Order: sequence, then C-alpha cells, then structure tokens
Amino acid sequence: MAKRKRAEPEIIRDLSSHLEFRTIRILQDGKSKKPDVFLVEIRRPTEKTAPTGRRKKGQLDSGVCVLKIVGRRSVLYQAQARLTCQFNHVKQQEELYETELKANIRLTDALPTETSFDATQTALKTISEPPSRQWPQCIGRVVANFGTGVGPNKWTPFLTNTDGSKPRNGLLFEYIPDLKYLTPDLLDDAVAQDILRVLGDIHARNVLHRDHVQHGAWPEIRFNNIFVQRDAETRDKRVFILDFNCALTLTGGKQGEQCMLDAEMDRMQDLLDRAMSGRQWVDHVPKEVQRLLA
Repeated sequence: MAKRKRAEPEIIRDLSSHLEFRTIRILQDGKSKKPDVFLVEIRRPTEKTAPTGRRKKGQLDSGVCVLKIVGRRSVLYQAQARLTCQFNHVKQQEELYETELKANIRLTDALPTETSFDATQTALKTISEPPSRQWPQCIGRVVANFGTGVGPNKWTPFLTNTDGSKPRNGLLFEYIPDLKYLTPDLLDDAVAQDILRVLGDIHARNVLHRDHVQHGAWPEIRFNNIFVQRDAETRDKRVFILDFNCALTLTGGKQGEQCMLDAEMDRMQDLLDRAMSGRQWVDHVPKEVQRLLA
C-alpha cells in the first residue's frame, strides 16, 4: 500500500477558524474598485486558547493588525454593480487577491508552520513586535463576512455569516502606525536612497511591484503606495512600500526577468531625480496634450 504523501507546511495559512475580530476603524472604503481595508483587533476565541483547552506558556492571545478584504459582497451590492456596469469587478477583485497572496508568500519572513495553531501564534507574535521589514508582513489569510451584524466593539468569528452575504477572501497584515504618503516635502536624498534600497530588497525576492506611481497625475509626478514614517524622537524618516495586488511574482530563472527588475529600478531612480529637482514626468508636454489636460 502506497504511503500518503505528507502535505507541505504552508507559509501563509488560513486562520479563519482560529481567530475572531472586531473593527477599530475603516482605513479604505472599497465602494470603488479598491478593496476594503480595516484596522482590526484579532484574538483567539475564548474557548480555543489552545488545542488542549489550557493556555500555553508565552502564548499571545490578541493584537492589532490590518485586514484587507476582497471578493464578493452582498446580493444587493452585486445588483448595484450590474446597474453601474461593473460586470467584471468581482472577478478583478479575486484576481487582485491571488496576485497579492502570491507576492506576499515571497515577501514574508515567516517560516512554514505545521499547524494553524502554530501559525496563529506566529501571527500574533509578529504584530506584537516592531516591523522587521520595510513592507508589512502578511500574517495569514481569512474568509470573512461583513454584514449588518459586524461593527465596532463587536467580536465576530471570521466565518460567521451575519446577513446572508457571500464570504470574501481577506489577508491580515501587520499594522505600521503613523505612515504618511510620500509627498515632495518629505522627499530628500536620504529618503530617495531608502526607497531604492527597499525596492532592491523586494526585487531580491523576485517580486516586481508595478504600482508605485499615480499615472492619472501625469505629467506631474505623484508616488503611489510609498509611505514615510517619522521617528517620534530622532525625527528620522523611514520608507515603507505597501500594496502588492498589482505585483508580478517572477520565477527567478526565466530569461528577461532581470531586465524587468532593472527597468523598474531605473524608472524609480529617474522619477526620484525628477521629483527632487522639481521637474515633471517628461521634459516637454506637446501643446495638443496640454489642451487635453486643461
């Protein structure tokens, strides 16, 4: 009789049945094509503090993190989406989830865990400590229902269905407080070098970010998903790069991938140089284009 192959330990595990949450505040309302993002407190359900029912030494039971939700919403929302011609919105959201999950598997520092209980402990430990990287660590994935029964100060298990709405996929990230969008007044040589270094660290894990500039602001340069955190005591600035739902996860072996990474790095260097010298994205905007932008 053939032996059953042992499943490989997962890096980002489904923690839905091991945690409950309460919403602290909304960070991003996903009424448009963006995901819903919440600041939440998570904890182990009181009856599941340990598989044996006994609390383990050094066990953490709660913490604050970011919950990013994508996927299907309620039947009413889907009807409204049809009326506003957002036919592909749900599919796009699910594709963004898969893209972000794949990128964060590469970007996480967590080691594969044998059980969801161990993964839960690792997740709670991660969000209880200062950030180890200059991007948020993904601590787990969940399936959540956001309906009329979910609100501030109300603890809700992730798998609870409150109003018949469809379950939605979500990712839990460590919360990095006091982040500010990168604006020209925050950009200097030290910040620019930090941006390039962080982007290089991301590239070293074979992840192409692809979403660090607001194309709609062209020809003005506005950065996207790049944040600055200022130390309360030293006032030093530290860069963080967020949101990998447009990222491309590379194999690390295919021909041409290094060229893609080099091109993104060169483009970032050029944009930083232009932004610090007060120049636009291009040196000359044709009069015809200026009239269209006016």
